[in-house]
Amino acid sequence: MRHFASVRLDRRAFLGAVAIALPISGGMRAASAAELGLLGVRHDGRRLAPGEPAGWKLIYFGYTHCPDVCPTGLQTIAEAMDRLGALGERITPVFVTVDPPRDTPPVMAEFVALFHPRFVGVTPDADELRRMAAAWRIKYGKAETGVEGAYLMDHTSMALLLDPTDAAVGRISLNLAPEVFAERVAARMSASR
Repeated sequence: MRHFASVRLDRRAFLGAVAIALPISGGMRAASAAELGLLGVRHDGRRLAPGEPAGWKLIYFGYTHCPDVCPTGLQTIAEAMDRLGALGERITPVFVTVDPPRDTPPVMAEFVALFHPRFVGVTPDADELRRMAAAWRIKYGKAETGVEGAYLMDHTSMALLLDPTDAAVGRISLNLAPEVFAERVAARMSASR
């Protein structure tokens, strides 16, 4: 099995890292999340088509070299999906990398397979990532470790629940126990009918 978390970040470097969300400048209007949808290449090497994946989506932005937060968050989502039963079968869990240079589709395929068979890994290019981050208010930024060539990524640690029109109907903390996370997902889905 591949080792994904090989570098630890010292606390000062982590706290000093600046998370970024790109501002929209000039007279340009930011695309709404519903107009934007998911962008990038799936873990199977196929480019995402507009509206894909269809139906409800539970999206988490993170990266495969994350030493702790991302694996724990993905495990929470995986356990919640199983707890949701038939309701969970209507949801596609999606992991979008904030580290496209390292998280190529083959790396994403290997990583998401560790958590749940229905996970879709997405590798956007830098522009696609900026556009999605601006539309969904996701923050991310590189955090240097002090070791030459090594870095971690600071990023928003929330899951977005999108309805079948790609409208965000909830931001759910991944610091919850899987059963509580599942209850919140079910409640948000029920409230948006």
